[in-house]
Amino acid sequence: MILKSPTHGTRVDTLRELLPDARYILIVRDPLTNFESVVRMWRKMFETYALSPIPAGDGIREAVLADRPRFKAKLTANTSALPENRFIAITYEALVANPVTEVERLYAQLELGDFGSLRESVKPSGAWQLSRPGQSAIGCLEAANCHGLSYRYHPTRVPSVANDRP
Repeated sequence: MILKSPTHGTRVDTLRELLPDARYILIVRDPLTNFESVVRMWRKMFETYALSPIPAGDGIREAVLADRPRFKAKLTANTSALPENRFIAITYEALVANPVTEVERLYAQLELGDFGSLRESVKPSGAWQLSRPGQSAIGCLEAANCHGLSYRYHPTRVPSVANDRP
């Protein structure tokens, strides 16, 4: 089972009760590259579920920033007791920069078996780059303008589904 939503990080205790042998992989992203994405998600959540008025202006951004320490503390509390072979944290940037090394490290630490037979399938066929070429995360911070800055995968070769069929 793969749970992508960051909010599941605060539910590790419950997940441990339901799935006692589960392994957990925390992929940490540079907050500068995904802050606006988190704000958009929160805005959609407010629009869908809010029982009171949606925060105006920068209210959602302020709520996201204010929630970060609580989220991090709960995540740390929920994962600190996990054995080393049940939890690993990796950075998104390291995974993008060197997927084979990072996934191999994941397999080793989480005791997932032999990685050798999967090595070729993990090698990327494209490149990751910032969605706004020439804009760095540091430049974004200095300009205080991170809207729309994120990493995107640009394949150099897209396999044909039709060619893969017998």
